[in-house]
Amino acid sequence: MWNNGAALDGIVALVETIGGIQQVYRGAPESLGPRVSAYVGVGVPEFPRKAVNNLMSRVQPFIVGFGYRVKGAEADAEDTLAAYLDAFPRAFYADPTLGGAVDSAELARSGQLEPDYRMTAGVEIRVCELVLLATQYEQIPLQIGG
Repeated sequence: MWNNGAALDGIVALVETIGGIQQVYRGAPESLGPRVSAYVGVGVPEFPRKAVNNLMSRVQPFIVGFGYRVKGAEADAEDTLAAYLDAFPRAFYADPTLGGAVDSAELARSGQLEPDYRMTAGVEIRVCELVLLATQYEQIPLQIGG
Protein backbone atom coordinates (compact mmCIF):
# COMPACT_ATOMS: atom_id res chain seq x y z
CA MET A 1 0.00 0.00 0.00
CA TRP A 2 1.24 3.49 -0.78
CA ASN A 3 2.51 5.15 2.37
CA ASN A 4 5.03 7.96 1.97
CA GLY A 5 5.02 8.63 5.70
CA ALA A 6 6.24 5.13 6.51
CA ALA A 7 8.93 5.33 3.83
CA LEU A 8 10.06 8.74 5.09
CA ASP A 9 10.16 7.40 8.67
CA GLY A 10 12.27 4.46 7.49
CA ILE A 11 14.79 6.64 5.66
CA VAL A 12 15.10 9.10 8.56
CA ALA A 13 15.65 6.19 10.96
CA LEU A 14 18.27 4.75 8.62
CA VAL A 15 20.17 8.06 8.42
CA GLU A 16 20.02 8.36 12.22
CA THR A 17 21.96 5.08 12.52
CA ILE A 18 25.00 6.65 10.85
CA GLY A 19 27.47 7.76 13.50
CA GLY A 20 28.56 11.37 13.81
CA ILE A 21 25.49 13.06 12.35
CA GLN A 22 24.37 15.63 14.89
CA GLN A 23 20.92 16.44 13.45
CA VAL A 24 18.58 14.76 10.93
CA TYR A 25 15.89 17.00 9.47
CA ARG A 26 12.59 15.89 7.90
CA GLY A 27 12.55 18.03 4.79
CA ALA A 28 15.19 20.44 3.54
CA PRO A 29 15.84 22.90 6.37
CA GLU A 30 16.07 26.65 5.94
CA SER A 31 19.48 26.44 7.58
CA LEU A 32 21.65 23.57 8.77
CA GLY A 33 22.25 24.22 12.46
CA PRO A 34 24.83 21.73 13.68
CA ARG A 35 28.20 21.31 12.00
CA VAL A 36 27.30 17.87 10.62
CA SER A 37 23.70 17.18 9.66
CA ALA A 38 21.46 15.42 7.18
CA TYR A 39 17.99 15.82 5.77
CA VAL A 40 15.44 13.65 4.01
CA GLY A 41 12.91 15.19 1.65
CA VAL A 42 10.12 13.94 -0.59
CA GLY A 43 10.43 14.32 -4.35
CA VAL A 44 7.79 14.15 -7.09
CA PRO A 45 6.61 10.57 -7.78
CA GLU A 46 6.32 8.77 -11.08
CA PHE A 47 3.21 6.76 -11.86
CA PRO A 48 2.83 4.05 -14.48
CA ARG A 49 0.55 4.56 -17.45
CA LYS A 50 -1.69 1.69 -16.40
CA ALA A 51 -2.28 -0.85 -13.69
CA VAL A 52 -1.27 -4.47 -14.21
CA ASN A 53 -3.60 -7.05 -12.67
CA ASN A 54 -5.26 -4.23 -10.70
CA LEU A 55 -1.94 -3.42 -9.07
CA MET A 56 -0.78 0.18 -9.39
CA SER A 57 2.83 1.03 -8.70
CA ARG A 58 4.43 4.29 -7.68
CA VAL A 59 8.11 5.20 -7.76
CA GLN A 60 8.69 7.82 -5.11
CA PRO A 61 12.01 9.68 -5.01
CA PHE A 62 13.39 10.78 -1.67
CA ILE A 63 16.31 13.19 -1.46
CA VAL A 64 18.88 12.35 1.20
CA GLY A 65 21.28 15.22 1.83
CA PHE A 66 24.36 15.31 4.01
CA GLY A 67 25.64 18.71 5.06
CA TYR A 68 28.75 20.07 6.73
CA ARG A 69 29.15 23.65 7.99
CA VAL A 70 32.55 24.38 6.53
CA LYS A 71 33.92 27.23 8.73
CA GLY A 72 37.29 27.00 6.96
CA ALA A 73 37.54 23.22 7.34
CA GLU A 74 37.14 22.22 3.68
CA ALA A 75 39.30 19.09 4.01
CA ASP A 76 37.35 17.91 7.07
CA ALA A 77 34.09 18.55 5.21
CA GLU A 78 35.22 16.42 2.25
CA ASP A 79 36.51 13.59 4.46
CA THR A 80 33.34 13.55 6.56
CA LEU A 81 30.97 13.62 3.58
CA ALA A 82 33.00 10.94 1.81
CA ALA A 83 32.55 8.71 4.86
CA TYR A 84 28.77 9.30 4.86
CA LEU A 85 28.60 8.50 1.16
CA ASP A 86 30.20 5.15 2.07
CA ALA A 87 28.07 4.52 5.18
CA PHE A 88 24.62 5.35 3.83
CA PRO A 89 24.60 2.85 0.91
CA ARG A 90 25.94 0.12 3.20
CA ALA A 91 23.16 0.74 5.70
CA PHE A 92 20.53 1.03 2.97
CA TYR A 93 21.46 -2.16 1.12
CA ALA A 94 21.35 -4.08 4.41
CA ASP A 95 17.56 -3.43 4.34
CA PRO A 96 16.39 -2.05 0.96
CA THR A 97 12.72 -2.37 1.97
CA LEU A 98 13.25 0.07 4.86
CA GLY A 99 11.83 -2.35 7.37
CA GLY A 100 9.00 -3.35 5.05
CA ALA A 101 7.83 0.24 4.44
CA VAL A 102 8.42 -0.12 0.67
CA ASP A 103 8.26 -3.03 -1.74
CA SER A 104 11.68 -2.23 -3.19
CA ALA A 105 14.10 0.67 -3.42
CA GLU A 106 17.33 1.65 -5.09
CA LEU A 107 19.84 4.44 -4.92
CA ALA A 108 20.13 6.67 -7.95
CA ARG A 109 22.75 9.23 -8.81
CA SER A 110 21.50 12.65 -7.81
CA GLY A 111 22.84 14.46 -10.84
CA GLN A 112 25.14 16.37 -8.51
CA LEU A 113 28.54 15.79 -10.07
CA GLU A 114 30.38 18.82 -8.74
CA PRO A 115 30.97 19.98 -5.17
CA ASP A 116 27.98 21.93 -3.91
CA TYR A 117 28.82 24.75 -1.52
CA ARG A 118 25.77 26.73 -0.45
CA MET A 119 25.44 29.94 1.46
CA THR A 120 22.67 29.36 3.97
CA ALA A 121 21.84 32.06 6.50
CA GLY A 122 25.30 33.56 5.88
CA VAL A 123 27.11 30.26 6.56
CA GLU A 124 28.89 28.17 3.95
CA ILE A 125 27.56 24.60 3.86
CA ARG A 126 29.05 21.73 1.84
CA VAL A 127 26.18 19.47 0.73
CA CYS A 128 26.04 16.06 -0.96
CA GLU A 129 22.68 14.70 -2.04
CA LEU A 130 21.61 11.20 -3.03
CA VAL A 131 18.29 10.12 -4.48
CA LEU A 132 16.59 7.02 -3.15
CA LEU A 133 13.84 5.65 -5.43
CA ALA A 134 11.22 3.76 -3.41
CA THR A 135 8.63 1.59 -5.15
CA GLN A 136 5.31 0.81 -3.51
CA TYR A 137 2.31 -1.07 -4.89
CA GLU A 138 -1.36 -0.60 -4.17
CA GLN A 139 -4.29 -2.77 -5.17
CA ILE A 140 -6.97 -0.82 -7.01
CA PRO A 141 -10.60 -1.91 -7.12
CA LEU A 142 -11.67 -3.90 -10.14
CA GLN A 143 -14.25 -1.99 -12.15
CA ILE A 144 -16.70 -4.10 -14.09
CA GLY A 145 -18.85 -2.51 -16.74
CA GLY A 146 -18.83 1.03 -18.05
